[in-house]
Amino acid sequence: MATKDLKKVHEFLWKKYVEYSSDLPPNIDDNSALEVLQEYYENHPLESHKEFYFYGILLFEVASECPEKQLDYWAKAKVILDKYRAFSGETDWEEIEDRLEDIDQYLKEKDLLAQVTAAGETLIHASGGLLETLEGSEVTGPDLPPDMVLIPEGHFIFGDGVEKTLPAFLMDRYPVSNSQFQTFLEDTGYRKPKFVRDNRFNRPEQPVVGISLMDAKKYARWSGKDIPTEEQWEKACRGSDGRPFPWGDTPPSEEQADFGQNPEEGGAADIGNNGDGQSEYGCENIVGSVWEWTNTSHESVENSKVIRGGSWCDSPRYINCTSRLPVLTREKSDNLGFRCCKPI
Repeated sequence: MATKDLKKVHEFLWKKYVEYSSDLPPNIDDNSALEVLQEYYENHPLESHKEFYFYGILLFEVASECPEKQLDYWAKAKVILDKYRAFSGETDWEEIEDRLEDIDQYLKEKDLLAQVTAAGETLIHASGGLLETLEGSEVTGPDLPPDMVLIPEGHFIFGDGVEKTLPAFLMDRYPVSNSQFQTFLEDTGYRKPKFVRDNRFNRPEQPVVGISLMDAKKYARWSGKDIPTEEQWEKACRGSDGRPFPWGDTPPSEEQADFGQNPEEGGAADIGNNGDGQSEYGCENIVGSVWEWTNTSHESVENSKVIRGGSWCDSPRYINCTSRLPVLTREKSDNLGFRCCKPI
């Protein structure tokens, strides 16, 4: 394919879908532009051209004219636009952000957001439709436990903009609850949590609190899982695009997270109560609710581990994807719990 064809397509798409101009180049339309881009990216990786976001924008737009292809086109558009965000570091360009927001909502309503995110670039070159491509994959297969979500292999933004890579793993959808921990106690005879008799903290579906790191590790080992590292926790919370909050860019509300309660009178809400606050991969109650143990040592405090996520009695300052504190490994607080992860 001639470079001039690609340049002409990009000029056309920029004028039509970024500038919204009526002064378009002659002898080109959406269909011919799509043919050019499809042919190019069948033979080149996305990042071979710095403006590969045009392909995602066009797929998004032509879906409105081909309703029967909307799912396939929008899934591919998401993969392309997400990759562009990670590739360029550009996370506030509304031409991409607005389209991604629409796609994410659409895929979430179809319960396909995590699967599409996990499948990644395999969707770009798939010969069949989206559902056919996903069928039988590890994303939708029977080996995925119902109480865990898949965190796919790949790059993510950590801390203040550091790009890291992790292999795929599974993460608990929710913090471990009192009822789950009670099953562990009955099976093993292990010691009870510190606040088991306190009515503010002992409802069956509240997150278990009053748990030291050793307690959390004992439970994790019994359940065949692990305590996540700080990096695993942040990727599960933050997703693929470096967002500041699990749900996106807007500060927390009571529909999205459990926070801001009186520490002398309140307590964590039951798990699953903040459905609007789930992360890109489907983790819920991952900020607010309870601080969560990680298995990462804090760099400045001896005999401590990093905890993440903020809690039911914290201010909004801590309710985000990057807040971190050092806590001694023997600490048992009424706003400190945990969730588990598992390698694939």
